[in-house]
Amino acid sequence: MNEVKFNLKTGGLGRPLQGTDHISGFVFKHTTSKLFKAFSIDDAILNGFDDKCTDATSATSLLTITGVGATGNSIKVTVQEPINLVTICDYVTVAGDTTVTLLAVSIVANINAKTYLHGYTASNSAGAITITAPKNLGTWLNATTKIVVTIVGTVTNTLADFTGGVASLVAPIYYQIAEYFRLQPKGVLYCGGYTTLLADCTDILNLQNYANGEIQQVMYYDPLTQFTTNKVTQLQAVANTLFGDKTPCEIIAGFNIVGLTTAQLQAINLNSLTGTNVSICISQDANGKGGFIFKTQPTKSVLSLGAMLGTISFANVQECIAHIGRFNLSDTTELEVVALGNGDLITALSKTTLNVLNDNRFVFLIKQRAIAGTYFNDSHNACSIGSDYAYIENVRVINKAIRVIDTALMPSLNSVVDVNSNGTMTDAQIEAYKTDINQELDVLLRDNNISAYLVEIDPTQNVVTSSTLNISVAITPKGIARNIIVNIGYSINI
Repeated sequence: MNEVKFNLKTGGLGRPLQGTDHISGFVFKHTTSKLFKAFSIDDAILNGFDDKCTDATSATSLLTITGVGATGNSIKVTVQEPINLVTICDYVTVAGDTTVTLLAVSIVANINAKTYLHGYTASNSAGAITITAPKNLGTWLNATTKIVVTIVGTVTNTLADFTGGVASLVAPIYYQIAEYFRLQPKGVLYCGGYTTLLADCTDILNLQNYANGEIQQVMYYDPLTQFTTNKVTQLQAVANTLFGDKTPCEIIAGFNIVGLTTAQLQAINLNSLTGTNVSICISQDANGKGGFIFKTQPTKSVLSLGAMLGTISFANVQECIAHIGRFNLSDTTELEVVALGNGDLITALSKTTLNVLNDNRFVFLIKQRAIAGTYFNDSHNACSIGSDYAYIENVRVINKAIRVIDTALMPSLNSVVDVNSNGTMTDAQIEAYKTDINQELDVLLRDNNISAYLVEIDPTQNVVTSSTLNISVAITPKGIARNIIVNIGYSINI
């Protein structure tokens, strides 16, 4: 029976998430300095970041008609784009095409009639046809044999390959923001674009200051700089400054690795570094929007940083972003086929190679044989595996604890401390401090962020003389099942 049906939509009110764990930041290079706070991809568009590539320069090709041939000849023009072979002209000459100029006019009209389908435009000057490509193709067409003219008949021509294409600087920035909100639709993203990224990466401090310290995790994207381990050292110095300012955050970073072979990446071991707050991403999409952007500017990595940041923002602080049952990055198109940032497909790399990259503590996307989708290999930080803060979740949990304890104790700064006649702290005073901290850490316990905690205050410390109160807090984190071993075999006695 025909009827009127209703489907109930959700999320239209955009109710914000509780807490601050999801608040993130994004530092990148831009033609003009710009700081803004985004609650959705629409906010990025309002601030001038979209995928229209208006800042790019179109490549052009010159097709010159040198002979009109005969009525009924066919002219077909095809262009090889990053994914598809596109036909932009399919014309059969008519009796009125008596001069090279008139034939060129007909070909131009044929191309422009379907601009809405293929994006190419054309113009004619005395038989010389200038073909202008869509801006989003960037530098892709600046190569030989990307445009082909096929003639059936006696029409003659000369053809010059496309030249002059310049890729958009905005498109990869928009892509990272869009990927963040794809993985965390209710996220909050502070964006900081700078005309020149400072060599020591301290633009992150500027963005955190703009965010009034709210940023819990930040992505630093610099595809113009080739990755070296020195960048980890610089980023960790920034993280140390943020820690000292009591606005700690996890830093995920991506640099250009197009100039590095996979073998060279295998020779870089992050275990020897001390980047306990820094995670290095080296993967990217290969066949979706990210892959398209990479092919239009193939000298710069278009890394899966936005997706990584979105996953971190979506995850509870104690969760590993490589949890297979929770975090599938593929939407069946984007991040369905994945590569390293140098273009090498993940599926083309041996298990041994991937194991080396993993053991070297890089973060990248992988496929799993037993389940569909795309997943992170792990949540490594660029430091020794023996560190208490070797993984992103270790840092996020401790950072959250630091922030809530700071909130709990701040009202007590410069307050009177009650002591006994022998100078030791009174039991009531100790319990007051413990209660303030316990109230905050109990929330982490109830939210399953931590397994247990212990707050200790030495009653014999001399606060009267030193004016310093020492409090010890120990936290037991959640465990992560990074390896699962199943012992299996036959038995006749079960």
